[in-house]
Amino acid sequence: MLGPTLALNWHGARNMQISSPAIQPHVYIQSKHPFLLLMIGKLLNDDASLYYNGVVSTMVVRTDVSKRRILLLDSCSIEHWRESAYRWNDSGGKTILLVPPQSGNTAAELRFLYLGVHGVLPLSADLDGKISQAIHSVAQGRVWMTNGAVGEFVKRAVCLSSPFSLENLTTREHQVAKLIVSGLANKEIADILAIAERTVKFHVSNILQKCNVENRRDLLVRLCNTADSQKGPAACGER
Repeated sequence: MLGPTLALNWHGARNMQISSPAIQPHVYIQSKHPFLLLMIGKLLNDDASLYYNGVVSTMVVRTDVSKRRILLLDSCSIEHWRESAYRWNDSGGKTILLVPPQSGNTAAELRFLYLGVHGVLPLSADLDGKISQAIHSVAQGRVWMTNGAVGEFVKRAVCLSSPFSLENLTTREHQVAKLIVSGLANKEIADILAIAERTVKFHVSNILQKCNVENRRDLLVRLCNTADSQKGPAACGER
């Protein structure tokens, strides 16, 4: 478990016990793929532990957060899925991103999670055996991801909590530094912080210079080495 509230579940969990929630998860789906809508709709309608609300075409902001609202968001057919995820999450819901089987690599999966998605579910042959588990896990405040992503997620979380001093960075540079370590690209950081991409590049340059590293990878390595040794190396300083 990371922090006071975050728990992790992964696809390879053995004999996973799911306690019956006080409130049934209310599940929605956003997709433009007719076959996917038909297949997932059948799976959800046949599951008595879920309440399937059907398809949503637009992200209407909802104020009722008493229900555990889960959106299954099809990244294959929804071009602006990121915007849909932001709006759904802002309204109090949680999002599980449906991705092609071949896109389920650790780096991509972590990027989705850092962008605010609560679960990543590949559209693979065993979808029918995992979709209910994923929905219940996310509804109960967990994050659903693959085994490989779990390890990397924990590693990066430790890196972000290392005693490596960033005290000489500005508030904005500190925000950007954490997003860099999270594996996000400049454009993604710009979207999250609502600033121009060129501004992000400016901050990145300052961060690398102040911390005496040449690139993003070196920054991550230095943070992780610090976390492993539990010793704080030289603080980032002005050059």
